[in-house]
Amino acid sequence: MTFFGLGGGVETDDLRALAEKWARENGVKFAYREATPAVRAEYNIGLVPTIRYFDERSGKPRIEAKLRTEILRFLKEESI
Repeated sequence: MTFFGLGGGVETDDLRALAEKWARENGVKFAYREATPAVRAEYNIGLVPTIRYFDERSGKPRIEAKLRTEILRFLKEESI
């Protein structure tokens, strides 16, 4: 799982903590990327915060969740 966010914001920090917890509980590698303009261009990130997750074990297509509502829904519904 990769979490793209802008540090220093309470909402981003809270979501990041929840995503890290989810990753730890599900045995998933977690990476944080500061969503600088260069990173946003390189990874084609429009909205932040955004998470991207690819389950290598199942081979299912990559999941992308943007902004608070989608990210919280993903973390609640996608346990592996």
